[in-house]
Amino acid sequence: MLVRWRRMAHLGVVVLLVAVVAAGCGKKSEEKLAEGLMEKTIEGATGGDADVDLGGGDVTIKTQEGTTTISETSEWPGDMFDGVPKFTYGKVTNVTRVDQTQSGQKTVSVHLSELEGGGAEKYAKELEAAGWDMQVVMSAGEGGMINAQKGDLGLALMYNTTEKHAVLSVLKGLDE
Repeated sequence: MLVRWRRMAHLGVVVLLVAVVAAGCGKKSEEKLAEGLMEKTIEGATGGDADVDLGGGDVTIKTQEGTTTISETSEWPGDMFDGVPKFTYGKVTNVTRVDQTQSGQKTVSVHLSELEGGGAEKYAKELEAAGWDMQVVMSAGEGGMINAQKGDLGLALMYNTTEKHAVLSVLKGLDE
């Protein structure tokens, strides 16, 4: 499972970089070329078929395991799972959605910049007040992490106070 997450994270970085290049090009033929290159890279990494779509400002990757969508946005995702408090202590820079067809699990990750000092600690208190089971709240040096669970939802917030960046990932489909 960890290897799959690492592979998806690596692929997400590749996808994001190619998306930025493709968005800068702005030509349909260059977009199709970028899609084809990404598909071949993903197929080589996963050993299965992949379909990549760079249209509409989002990057969508479909494989046998499911669909991954990366959106460049400054808005909190409207499709965030019920019961997850909105993180208001930083600026949303992009949102990644992963829908794993085989397992039925779904993940929404919110990438944040301009993290406010003490924002993670304030968010931990909001989670606790909303009934989340706080499993790990850790701060060390330049960063920290929060892990919490509520029903079939698992939440992880990893942050760096020096860089003022954070990633909030919520997984739906945990065994209770």
